[in-house]
Amino acid sequence: MGDAKAFVRFDRRLQGGEATAYRLIENLSTAELAKAFAESLSQPRTASGEKLIDFILDCWAQVDPHGAVDACADAFYKDRDRFLNRAHIPLYHLAKTDPNSAMAAWQTHWRPLDRDHDNSSEYALKVVFQHWAERDMEEALSTYQETSLGSASDYAFEGILAQAAHDESQRALALSLVEAMGDPARTRKAHEAVIGHLNVEDAMAWLESQSFPNIQTEPLEEELARRWLRTDQEGASAWLLARSHEGNRPGRIAEMVRLWADWEPNAAGEWLGEMIAQHGAQADQGVARFAREVAIREPAAALEWFGAINDARLREQTAERLASDWAHREMSATVETLIPSSLLTESDQHLIRAHLKRPDLD
Repeated sequence: MGDAKAFVRFDRRLQGGEATAYRLIENLSTAELAKAFAESLSQPRTASGEKLIDFILDCWAQVDPHGAVDACADAFYKDRDRFLNRAHIPLYHLAKTDPNSAMAAWQTHWRPLDRDHDNSSEYALKVVFQHWAERDMEEALSTYQETSLGSASDYAFEGILAQAAHDESQRALALSLVEAMGDPARTRKAHEAVIGHLNVEDAMAWLESQSFPNIQTEPLEEELARRWLRTDQEGASAWLLARSHEGNRPGRIAEMVRLWADWEPNAAGEWLGEMIAQHGAQADQGVARFAREVAIREPAAALEWFGAINDARLREQTAERLASDWAHREMSATVETLIPSSLLTESDQHLIRAHLKRPDLD
């Protein structure tokens, strides 16, 4: 113990005998680890010192996670950020061996630290429930349902779903238990978690192997296509459109072109032209969406795309939205100069001008 305590006071840059000293700490008894933790807290606070504290806590939590959690609560109760940065180490060890106690500790020490715009406390609960689900999926889901967790409830559920998605042996059980809850939103989240974890090919195979009704299958197809689109725009859009029908095709074309236009607007525009040729007015939503996507970068092109919309009501809505976008960027006067040389019909020119002149859009 003397050698380890000397290391705690050792040069905080952790040079020289770092590996040897770490091995000494690794071999300390539970009581000695508690003393080393207390000794480390008495030293000047530095980045290397925090690293040492983490190592001590990790070693301690492997043999006495309850004691390590309580020690963090006692040591850091006045310093929220330091507690959250250090205490998650013993909490996660505790969750692996005694998830009930880990949740009780979270309720006592982490939950009061919850703040808007900072999900550190909730994320700790997510990991607790992920470890819990790994240990006993049924118990984890039962506890989730029976315990009031407030705003952290979604994080607990996400932790369970993360484990279900990761562990194929538990996946079917988890999905059946979630479906038995009778909540379509939770069921969809569970399915999306699986889709999100698997690679594209495996996700496609898994989806094909399920016998979900269309109301469940279609959103999953769209979620998978959104992921796939990041790496293979043509493959993803072709796959999704091959599984489309008149009811969902307009929205799917619009979503694909919206995402695609973010990084390859020219390719997206070419694809959209093919959709117009193949599906006519069913591509209208996509055309309207694409016009807005390019409106700021290429207002002249946006005018031409606007003119390709077939549906009169959608054309009216798009004219208003385009005019609003341009007004907010102080581009109305510039667009006015582009209208005469555009291919818009006289009525469409009048429609755009009417909205550009609306005072409420300034």
